[in-house]
Amino acid sequence: MNYRGLVIRLDCIGDTVFTQEVLKCCPQSIVFDVVVGYEFLKNFYNGNKCIKNIYSVDLDAKLMLHSEINLIKILNLLKKINSINYDIVIVAHYDNRKLLKLLTKCFTHSKLYAWSLNYTKNQTIFKDKRLSTKIFMLYTKLVGMNWIHFDTSSHFSTNLANVFNQALNDLSIKSISLSRQASINVIPQHRDASVVIINLTGKISDFRAFRIDTIDFILTNIVSDYNLAVIIDDMLEECVYKLLITHGAKLVIIKNNDLFSVIQQMSAYKYYIGIDGGLTHCAAAVGMSIISCYSNYMYTLWSPWTNSNISLMASKANMVDSFEIIKAFQKLSKNG
Repeated sequence: MNYRGLVIRLDCIGDTVFTQEVLKCCPQSIVFDVVVGYEFLKNFYNGNKCIKNIYSVDLDAKLMLHSEINLIKILNLLKKINSINYDIVIVAHYDNRKLLKLLTKCFTHSKLYAWSLNYTKNQTIFKDKRLSTKIFMLYTKLVGMNWIHFDTSSHFSTNLANVFNQALNDLSIKSISLSRQASINVIPQHRDASVVIINLTGKISDFRAFRIDTIDFILTNIVSDYNLAVIIDDMLEECVYKLLITHGAKLVIIKNNDLFSVIQQMSAYKYYIGIDGGLTHCAAAVGMSIISCYSNYMYTLWSPWTNSNISLMASKANMVDSFEIIKAFQKLSKNG
């Protein structure tokens, strides 16, 4: 017997990399439709035998997910597909109550699965004690919601696999088993180990880009042994351009709307240094060896899904120790 499932995952690149990897591990006795937030994210799911249809909500990226405009867009799409008799609906979002309410109203004949509003952090269970939360969880459980525990000491992919396994077990389907290696369908290339890619995209104001002094230090200490490739976008400051000229970057990859072209170029090289963000997770998914830098939250939860990664945590926002980055890279390159 073949079952039908629906997965709702509306966030951006890194979350999509994690989600499609879990879906790849699902048995062929169930086929899924997937709802994504943006059209370009569909490409990440190409070639997955467990997926039948991929729908895009086309969210307004400038607004919060739970904004009225985006919720209307989500509702309009759900109305188009809620005639499909899904056996299970998996909501891969944490604590988005407005979205959960929409789903309980649209899929009244399906079993719904989402993360509980109580979660574990450092071995302690945090409980939302508000009466409104208790009522919300009780009501949604009565109308078909299955609440699954979320453990912030485990990786997001592990938590997501737990949701899938609960849903699959309820259908008497074998549980999935994850290997710690994300993947993306790109054309295999010879991997050049003489080149280090440094991702300079992102916003310093969001703590998602390297500071100028950090860039200078990294370039200074790597240029003698490796060729440099840098990923840039149109937000790069003029002083960074001067640094690249000074240090002799050999290759510049332009981050543009053709994301998979950028990923394809990245896949030709072995080493990558970058701050937490979508391209860092893509680097893991094409098999690069990675130094990933995090500013102010748990990298154990969001680190790249690969064993070829060293994650570093900043002591202050956007201030990962430059010496630690170089030490980590020396260790990574020594291990091959």
